[in-house]
Amino acid sequence: MTNFFDLWKDNKVFSVKLDNYFEIYEYLLSSYIGKKITIVEIGVLSGGSLQFWRKIFGNNARIIGIDLNEDAKKWSKFGYDIYIGNQGKKSFWENFFKDVGSVDIIIDDGSHTYFEQITTLLSCVPNINNNGLFITEDVHSSFQRKYGYPSKYSFVNFTKLISDFLHSKFERSDKKSDYLPYEVQDKIFSIEHFSSIVAIKIKDNQKKITKLVFNDGAKDQVKHAFTYEDESNLRIILRYLIKKFNFLKKFKFLKFITNKVNSIIAISFIKKQNKKSKIYFKND
Repeated sequence: MTNFFDLWKDNKVFSVKLDNYFEIYEYLLSSYIGKKITIVEIGVLSGGSLQFWRKIFGNNARIIGIDLNEDAKKWSKFGYDIYIGNQGKKSFWENFFKDVGSVDIIIDDGSHTYFEQITTLLSCVPNINNNGLFITEDVHSSFQRKYGYPSKYSFVNFTKLISDFLHSKFERSDKKSDYLPYEVQDKIFSIEHFSSIVAIKIKDNQKKITKLVFNDGAKDQVKHAFTYEDESNLRIILRYLIKKFNFLKKFKFLKFITNKVNSIIAISFIKKQNKKSKIYFKND
């Protein structure tokens, strides 16, 4: 297996990374080695990362660097495509993808400011090929004062909206998360958080609602139940009476009333249970 750290350490051009990144890279990127892919890195700096990616992915890969500094163009003579532009401008990304087309991997190692990280994610994700990756590095900036911490509009807080979208797609969710543009929703298969890195796995046709499916196996008649050990005496009595007069369910109106009371009892209990969760959340 390719040792990412050794390849980076032996690089003759300066580069700086966090010491935990190489294990993460190996986990996320090993399956792309040797394939004909297009990889984009935002933030070229001294060019060390470009050469690192060349060592990792080989000559079959098209490697593109993006930077604000015009001096970065010097790396084009070494076989890298260099684009100069501001990652915080949607117009830059529109022109970039018109010229380049869709890509396989994008790594944001650019400004680390929240607005530009979010703008880059929203602009790039729709333009990544099926089974591609979008990676944001140095996400610890969401917890650094020099980048605006504390802020409810940090990049990390934005990624929580992505999690909300993924989990609320279930057909029986009482609230759907609609913060993401549809063209972004359609591409996000998963989101993974590592120390200082967030990675989004790209797959097509992901905005569809998730639904329950059933196989053809024999069905057990056991019903789902909560743990009612903390129920009040009143709820226990009500539950007993509902069970006792369950035969009344054959009358449509009484069935509706019975189900309604059952639902109220269950919700009341769940709310009480959920209050216990507070001990796991530190007060701000």
